[in-house]
Amino acid sequence: MKELLLLKRIDFVAQLLAIAIPTLLAITTKNDEMFFVIYFSLGGVQVLSCLINKAGLDKEYRDGARTGYEIALLIITVLGLIALFDAYNPSYRGGNFAMMYLFVMLLAGFIMGMLYLIISANEMIFIAKLVKRHELIK
Repeated sequence: MKELLLLKRIDFVAQLLAIAIPTLLAITTKNDEMFFVIYFSLGGVQVLSCLINKAGLDKEYRDGARTGYEIALLIITVLGLIALFDAYNPSYRGGNFAMMYLFVMLLAGFIMGMLYLIISANEMIFIAKLVKRHELIK
């Protein structure tokens, strides 16, 4: 169980680094557009983390909100694919749905990122308590 706690801590720190590194780059280079890199760096780390946790994390250690997050992520992915086809459909002058999707994702991406960070923190805290309890029993 200590190994699981170590992996959850690495997962959490990776998410914090995905926020901190682009933020520091934006500040040091004085390039405000670098703040948008956070969407992609944090999103990439969190989607990878979500897939790994879906495959390898036992249900007893999963936070209750994780299933809702996974469903929301699936819906966002499907809507993103629809927006992609809308934007590149040569048969008509589309793109309205794609623009609306991108606009909504500015807010939804931030909310999903913070929600997953909270889910990861809750799981890490829960596993840490289990490890501590297990050590006390020994």
